[in-house]
Amino acid sequence: MTNQDDLTVMQEKSIRLLMTGLTDQAVADQLGLARQTVCNWRRHDAAFAARFNDERQALWSTHREKLRSLVARAVEVLAEDMDTKFEPKLRQNAAIHVLKAVGLYGQDMKPSGAVDSAQVEKGWQADDDLMKMFEGVSA
Repeated sequence: MTNQDDLTVMQEKSIRLLMTGLTDQAVADQLGLARQTVCNWRRHDAAFAARFNDERQALWSTHREKLRSLVARAVEVLAEDMDTKFEPKLRQNAAIHVLKAVGLYGQDMKPSGAVDSAQVEKGWQADDDLMKMFEGVSA
């Protein structure tokens, strides 16, 4: 868990706006910042990136629980539609989307990323080391 005091008020506001699905540019426009500022926070400020990842994971947990509560209903829809003689395509598609969203069908959409700033920095360093290694191979 990151320390909230490590972030500025503008960074806190940025994270709240990013959590609503806004792009870096839209966040920057709303807060009177340059897009590059928001982008730099996400890519080069470990405390910001860790906090953003933590918020995303918390939001995902909330949504995952809501989706889990729909699984029984989705399975019932599929069961009912398998027995009906009418075209149940719309209901079936909705049921399948719920099952996909909870990972019972298709890909798992769970967000990832370190929620501790030290771990974010360690990951960035590993990425940099890997890039340097490949640059040496291609030279």
